[in-house]
Amino acid sequence: MSAGDQVVQKSIEGNVLEEVEALRRDVDELKSSAALLESLDSLTENLGIVRASDIAADGVHTNANVVDINWWVPLNLADDVVTRVRALVYDGVEYVYVGGDFTRIGGVAANYIARYSLITRNWSEVNGGVNAPVYAIAITNTGAILIGGSFTNAGGVANADGIAITSGSTWAALGTGASAGSTVLALAVDSANNYYAAGSFTLMGGVANTSGVAKWTGAAWTAMGTGASAGGRALAINSADEVYLGTTTLNIGGVANADYIGKWSAGAWSGLGSGTSDGVYALAVDSNDVLYVGGAFTSVDPGINPITCSGIASYSSGWAAVGVAGVDTGIVYAIAIDANDFVVIGGSFGDVDDVEGTSRIAIWDGAEWGALSNGGGVTTVAGKEVNGLLVLPSNSVVAGGIFDYVGAIACNGIAQWCKPLNEAFDIAASLLELYAQRSWSGWIPDVVTWTYASASAFTIQGDKTLKLRVGTRIKCVNSGAKQGYVSAVSYAAGTNLTTVTVSFVVANAVITEPFYSYILYPEGYAGPTVLTSAVIGTGGDTIDLAKSGSLTPTIIGTTTSGIGTYTSQLGEFYVMGKIVFYEIELVWTAHTGTGNMRIEGLPYTSKSNDIFVPSAVYWSNLTLLAVGNKVLAIVMPNTTKISIYEIGNGASSVLPMDAAGSLRVSGFYIRA
Repeated sequence: MSAGDQVVQKSIEGNVLEEVEALRRDVDELKSSAALLESLDSLTENLGIVRASDIAADGVHTNANVVDINWWVPLNLADDVVTRVRALVYDGVEYVYVGGDFTRIGGVAANYIARYSLITRNWSEVNGGVNAPVYAIAITNTGAILIGGSFTNAGGVANADGIAITSGSTWAALGTGASAGSTVLALAVDSANNYYAAGSFTLMGGVANTSGVAKWTGAAWTAMGTGASAGGRALAINSADEVYLGTTTLNIGGVANADYIGKWSAGAWSGLGSGTSDGVYALAVDSNDVLYVGGAFTSVDPGINPITCSGIASYSSGWAAVGVAGVDTGIVYAIAIDANDFVVIGGSFGDVDDVEGTSRIAIWDGAEWGALSNGGGVTTVAGKEVNGLLVLPSNSVVAGGIFDYVGAIACNGIAQWCKPLNEAFDIAASLLELYAQRSWSGWIPDVVTWTYASASAFTIQGDKTLKLRVGTRIKCVNSGAKQGYVSAVSYAAGTNLTTVTVSFVVANAVITEPFYSYILYPEGYAGPTVLTSAVIGTGGDTIDLAKSGSLTPTIIGTTTSGIGTYTSQLGEFYVMGKIVFYEIELVWTAHTGTGNMRIEGLPYTSKSNDIFVPSAVYWSNLTLLAVGNKVLAIVMPNTTKISIYEIGNGASSVLPMDAAGSLRVSGFYIRA
């Protein structure tokens, strides 16, 4: 390592250790929520054992002895009742979609489905949710969200029985859905954007021979042979678009030896050897098209070439065990594979191959099974299990199920195992912010004892100089409420007491309710004056120094403006002085405008002599003059409009109106 690298390394080490200490202080300041405190206390305790020498320049923990740190981080507030998280999927852009048995998650009301932003670390509901648990989620090739479960109503849409789809603000049915009283348990999408559903249904869309498994071709449900006797449990698709189905039934599609697992290829079912000895509940395919199979079985290929392997096995040209003994006393319900083809499994098992710390969740690195953290797996209490797994692009693992501890970290139904250290800090900070948003009154109740010391002072056990700094607003209640601020604070190591001097008289009595606040101002102090605008130049031009808001953009034509139907019509802006930053998303159909295409609705008129500043553009479903051409967006001078251009082969031209299309535009301009 060069001297320059060492300087960078030391800087990163210092920042990380400062963040650890900052998190510890923040946790100490949120003692009014015992359940959340338990999560955050255990989290920061584990973050605190990171050795500075193990932090690489990219924030990744580099020590080969991974058990030195516990990577699990809770994603949900501990006091939200989440019965079970069953399904997890990443949209490839920002959101992790989560389905299960819950009506609140992450401090947000959400009926059985929600989404979690990997950018803002905030939770949000999805189109009002559904009326019963969600068991499966998939992302289609066009980015739509496909869900399956036991619901009979998705956003009030008729026929959204057991399966529904959304690509905007409303749900839609696929045909007439699943048969009454059934559940869609698995979903998959092939490269041609055909959808596959498996579950306990006897009919899908009223189509014959769709028991247990069916295919949606874009317009209707179709049968796959004679189905799977209402026993579909898991789906996976390989690079050749061959579909694997796991079931709790024998003879899939009427094929002998297609027991509990089968392959759909070229319009017919076939077995994988003689299948498994019991039900298959999880399937996943790695980058080499090796199929990993999880379930309740104790052996594979039992009728031809029996191999003992409890709960987990692989299939390529033939069956193979994964490890030695497999799982102990339980079922594998979920499998996920990371970018290195490492295999993560979750379920109700006690351990895998007798490896310590692999209760309910474990990872296979191609040679052996291991625990994901030094704190162990999910608590071994009966009834606790992992039902859903997701591997993110960073190789972080998100686990969902019914549990309250993972790897010694207190959590509730969902947690993330973070490989990059900065990701763990990011999530921890978001939980603190989420708590503040949910229960913030300005005052933080303190759980330590404030003891009367004099007419204007009290003492607290321990060093509290970081928490109760000079200027901190405080309130104490005994015979009456007193409010003021800290005027002095000192700590005596010999007595282990912090003496806090205050701006009011403390009554000689027990202080029953102590509070402190970092956002309220002391009595008699109105707070700082925030400058939001200023007069610039001799002309007296008043401009916003900092302002943000939303806007409602529209697509218009230059000849006739026309109108269209929008499935997405979003916009945000931020102003700093004369500079306006904006983001716009438009998805439209059935537009009647003619002429050339423009976007109308910017928040401020642009400068009349402004130079053209190109914007970043993402587009789809637009008719271009030549394959390979690109789309360019430019703010027009002295207007609130954006002109859309097509460029290619060294030339550009304005883009004609399209009746339907999709545009995402972001950029900045100088306001008039």
